[in-house]
Amino acid sequence: AESKMMDISPLTREEQNYNIEPLLNDYAHKLSELSSAAPEN
Repeated sequence: AESKMMDISPLTREEQNYNIEPLLNDYAHKLSELSSAAPEN
């Protein structure tokens, strides 16, 4: 998964790490909201 994300990004590794962190945090927050709203399987 990580390699695919890096492949589609034109940024250098350092730039990508800097810019993707808030996106990952937002994604994790949304996932936690979804998992808390949905019944556990």
